[in-house]
Amino acid sequence: MSTYEAVTPPTVRLDADAVLRIAADPHRSFSEQAEVIAYAYHQLARGLAQEVGPADANWFCFAGWTSKAIGESLNLGPASPFWGNLARRLRVPAAFRRSFRRVMIVLLGRAYLQGLSLANRSIFLEMGTFAADLWTPEPRDGYKVAPHDRPAQVFVSSLLEEADPEFLEVARRLLTEARATGDGGLRAELILGANLALSAFEQARAQKVLEFVLYRPVRWLFRVWWRVVLHWLTPWREFHRFALYAEPHERQPPLVRKVEDWWARRYTRRILALETPIGEVAVGAPLSPPDGFEAGAVPPPFRNEQVERLVDRFAGRPMPATCAAAGNWLSYEERMRFIACYFRLYLHVHQLFDRPFTEEHARRLEEMLDDGTLPTTIRDGPGGPGGRPTRWFRLPRAVDPEARALEAFRLEENVEER
Repeated sequence: MSTYEAVTPPTVRLDADAVLRIAADPHRSFSEQAEVIAYAYHQLARGLAQEVGPADANWFCFAGWTSKAIGESLNLGPASPFWGNLARRLRVPAAFRRSFRRVMIVLLGRAYLQGLSLANRSIFLEMGTFAADLWTPEPRDGYKVAPHDRPAQVFVSSLLEEADPEFLEVARRLLTEARATGDGGLRAELILGANLALSAFEQARAQKVLEFVLYRPVRWLFRVWWRVVLHWLTPWREFHRFALYAEPHERQPPLVRKVEDWWARRYTRRILALETPIGEVAVGAPLSPPDGFEAGAVPPPFRNEQVERLVDRFAGRPMPATCAAAGNWLSYEERMRFIACYFRLYLHVHQLFDRPFTEEHARRLEEMLDDGTLPTTIRDGPGGPGGRPTRWFRLPRAVDPEARALEAFRLEENVEER
């Protein structure tokens, strides 16, 4: 694995405004939007490879394949592969799969689609703009979602967790060092560290939306459906269904917490898998190294102090030759431990630079990268008049009553330069 074929340059160069325009387009379905985002990640991954080399898979390679899987989970149509995969992993008999889909649609609801899509767009906006202008002549820090009004505060506090922006700065420094070094071993170490720093930020951001999505079936069964019936009988009483779904796990009644813990562990062991170009990675089972893996390619002791700290914090040492199974994917520390090991094992899987779609599908998605127009409404940033401008844009309206809290959120009014 000492030599690597070149990575094809990106066919579309994305800057921060292009990332913003992609996230802003209001005319796509939820699943289609996630696919466009996956293809944009793919372009960013190739662009980064032109700067730091093709030997090591950067964070945006992994993000492209993950966003493709999110697109499948946002497609709840009868022909969606999401249902087949879910039913197969839960061992649902073929005769009951149609009924299974109907029940799951009730349990998930439209707010599942709305919430997961909004969070995916928000994270893409933040991570994509980080990469897009990383080394431009006049680099910017990208955009971030920042709440300015009450509906936005409800969304941000419910679905996006706070994350330490220092992780982004660490990733920037490590990638810059990787770009400058001619030492292949050190470069691999630096890119591994940058991948960990970016995931530490992104996974912290995604913590609440993961809970919102995965705990929904349990909360519908234990806390929602009977309140819906009660609300029909007493419509004058206020009923905030979204708040029940978004409430932290720690604040649930004891029985609900126990069931949620059981469901999260079962989901991790039996259902959850990460899509890669060389096959699925089941996070609930031990992960062996892929063919061609060289344990000495990214060896400890690490030469970079920041990488060493990241590895110690999230993976522990010595770094194992295989990844132990994850027990509960909703645990941030457990998730980061598996991701750190996974990144190391798959760092030199060159197929991660391949596009996540067929050639024909990728051609359609590439055309969509040019769709829409850059929002032109500018609002003063936190510094008031004369401060840095904030671009804002509109998202599609939700019509499901359960999604009213998300409908009230306007991302276009709550985006500012980092």
